[in-house]
Amino acid sequence: MITLRITAEDMTVMIKSARLTPSATGVITRSKIDGMHMLLEMDPEEARDLQVVLGGSVPRADDRKDRRILQRLVHKLAEKLDRIGEGLEIDPSDMARRILDYNTAPRAEFDGLSPAQVQILIKTPWTTDTPGLQIHADVDPAVLEGSDLLHNARILLMALADGGTKTTAVSGNLNRAFVERMLGAMRWPEGYEDECRYMNKVFNEEDVWKLHELRVVLKEARLIARRKGMMVATKKGRDLAAPDQAGKLLALIFETTFRRYNLAYGDRLPDLVDFQYTISYPLAVLARLDGEWIDFEVLKGRLLLPAVAEMMPKHKYIDDEDRIIRSRLLNILESMGLIECRREPIEKRISADLIAVRKTAAYDQFICLELGG
Repeated sequence: MITLRITAEDMTVMIKSARLTPSATGVITRSKIDGMHMLLEMDPEEARDLQVVLGGSVPRADDRKDRRILQRLVHKLAEKLDRIGEGLEIDPSDMARRILDYNTAPRAEFDGLSPAQVQILIKTPWTTDTPGLQIHADVDPAVLEGSDLLHNARILLMALADGGTKTTAVSGNLNRAFVERMLGAMRWPEGYEDECRYMNKVFNEEDVWKLHELRVVLKEARLIARRKGMMVATKKGRDLAAPDQAGKLLALIFETTFRRYNLAYGDRLPDLVDFQYTISYPLAVLARLDGEWIDFEVLKGRLLLPAVAEMMPKHKYIDDEDRIIRSRLLNILESMGLIECRREPIEKRISADLIAVRKTAAYDQFICLELGG
């Protein structure tokens, strides 16, 4: 066995910068604490795999310090392998070829994508002139008519366009009368309005949580603003509320929701920031599906990168992975009209009500992938 003694900073850089294989992930999850350090124990084959993975991550590291840390770890592994006669006896050019082959080869744990393609997905912006995940704001507005979230955003923007509405003095939220008006005017999931009215006699903004989240997202996108005790639509918000601007409005809401808004806000689940940081990956998995229904239990196992799946909290009676995928991905995409969800009849619902998922025609027109070969 080979033992590698590393610092907490070393571990952080490894997890952040490297696209870890199942073998490397296994080594990390077995690590032991030794005072201020951590001990990684592995057999020679695991050590060689980790060496190649870390070596391939050096050119992609975000800053110079991270690259130095990765290089140092690669050298330490090489020294330990050499001492037991298990080193990689290849010249630098051969090592470079092996790293390139590893990074460009499709891998089952990445749903058939290569490590290089996953890196492109995570690191690049969602524009039509860069590789990776591309958001097409010029989509035909007619294709987006099934988007409840888009419909509700437009309702809210138009309601705030002419002078706006008073906000509450303490929280700065929408006032009760306006909230009740929006509750009756907007499109909600089946039973949602009835549930809100059953639970409340009067409505503070946060009593209609989906409205509250929409208001927060639109404010973050600078489509609405609080001015002199009033909530108003900005000029940009008024312009994007026009029917022919549907694609641009949804594109801005989409990017704000997944990249600027905190998806963990309000769902009472663990933060798990890496899920949101790598959100392009499950979006790409969905983009590569055909238009047929797929069993949720099958799909769920494909939506997380291995390193993110390892970070998911594990409880005996509560499946946080299931709940996070629904709350922070599928429910949002469904409200945007980009996927459809098939559920058990309401009388049979407990917690596992989602049966199957399929993307809509809008998904393929709104989200595209450009990952090269």
